[in-house]
Amino acid sequence: MTGISAPYAVRGDLSRLSRGTAEVTGELLTTRLGADTGRLLLLFTQGEAGTSLDEKGKLPLPGKGVPSRTTVRRVVARTVPVPGSWLPPADDRPDLPPVWRKQTHLRDLVLVPMTRAGDNGEGTVWKGELNGRQVQFTRLTGFERI
Repeated sequence: MTGISAPYAVRGDLSRLSRGTAEVTGELLTTRLGADTGRLLLLFTQGEAGTSLDEKGKLPLPGKGVPSRTTVRRVVARTVPVPGSWLPPADDRPDLPPVWRKQTHLRDLVLVPMTRAGDNGEGTVWKGELNGRQVQFTRLTGFERI
């Protein structure tokens, strides 16, 4: 995922929207209406403590009982939109918690288990795999808006 400044923040020079910390391609910008997209939920493996929605392990993966509206919002807020072509076939996806399959906003999520893969000097690097693609998560430090 990459950050893109709001149009008001570039003071009329819209070419600045495509410059940033990562190269932005048309393939990455797939949230337009009618685009074939999917939503990923990164799950951070915390060893004996199980799996969490965050890298620090403070937000455990909800799964028992019907999720509350607040829980659904918390989960959806942590999803990442990706091109549909990146998604594995439905039979090859990790299983969702059974109660999630009944929730409109959760039933189509694709879970991506992430494991600690070291440190890049600015923080922990997490890695996972999605349909043969490597997925990497790090916290940006010193991110500068344009």
